[in-house]
Amino acid sequence: MSGPPAASVVVPLHDKGPHVRRALDSVLAQTVQDFELIVVDDASTDGGGEVAAGFRDPRLRLLRRAAPGAGGHAARNAGIAAARSELVAFLDADDEWSPSFLETVLRLRREFPRAGAYSTAYEVVEPGGARAPGRLGPVPAPPWEGLLDGYFRVALDAAPVCASATAVPKSVFADVGAFPEGERRGGDVDMWLRIALSYPIAYSSAAAATYRRDAVNRIDVAGYSLERRRVIDTALAAIREGRVAEDALADLREYVAPFQLHWAASNILLGDPRAARRELRACETRRFARRKAWLTLWSFMPPALTRALWRMKNAVHGRA
Repeated sequence: MSGPPAASVVVPLHDKGPHVRRALDSVLAQTVQDFELIVVDDASTDGGGEVAAGFRDPRLRLLRRAAPGAGGHAARNAGIAAARSELVAFLDADDEWSPSFLETVLRLRREFPRAGAYSTAYEVVEPGGARAPGRLGPVPAPPWEGLLDGYFRVALDAAPVCASATAVPKSVFADVGAFPEGERRGGDVDMWLRIALSYPIAYSSAAAATYRRDAVNRIDVAGYSLERRRVIDTALAAIREGRVAEDALADLREYVAPFQLHWAASNILLGDPRAARRELRACETRRFARRKAWLTLWSFMPPALTRALWRMKNAVHGRA
């Protein structure tokens, strides 16, 4: 029996029938061909599973789940459990890779074997087809590869790590835990946070993946909600338990502050200003102090007035 492949590629699939062929073709077109491809059909209803089943490449395995899981995280976990390689790369079924993606993350793996994740920059395709580089924050311009200089500082202004542009060793999942099943939004962000609390992140600033916002059945819709609480809890628990290095503590507090402010604003708009004020008191930030002050003021206003002000704000910024 041959040994494990150099990488296991996990593609969670739920109702992305119009896009999954493009995603799988981009995997099969890699310059490195030593991989297995695990498609986890998360109870699709649009024929996407049948599209994947139509591929005759012996490296492709199709797993089927009886019921969909929120955010695709249960499907990712199923793919991780089935992976034969120690390195697991992820690609959402509506995104795609450039031919050099696996070559790049495998090179990072060789050069930085103690990293907890291997990521590349990515391109974003907006509705309508416009393309733009993903925002990277303070990352050196390409061609640069190395360990991110403080993940929380880098991630404060942008999201350098994207699920469709990242590979993680299975041993890291054994250490930090699986993707949080049941979380519709924010589960992947929580995973990168948990990894960054314990490991450095290796990175290439050359875009080797495409994150598409023009696909069907997307979940990252705009607006306020009470999701992504897990990210706040993970960060605050790490601070409370003394698991954060002193030189990273201020960066982590600033990194989590926008999540706390979003949570507080959501509670204000949904009629629970007391919960909002509790969160605002727990939020330690200098960078977002003005926003925190405004939200504190809003939390004492009548709910009807705060909702009216919010509608006015959205109208001014073109989001009415």
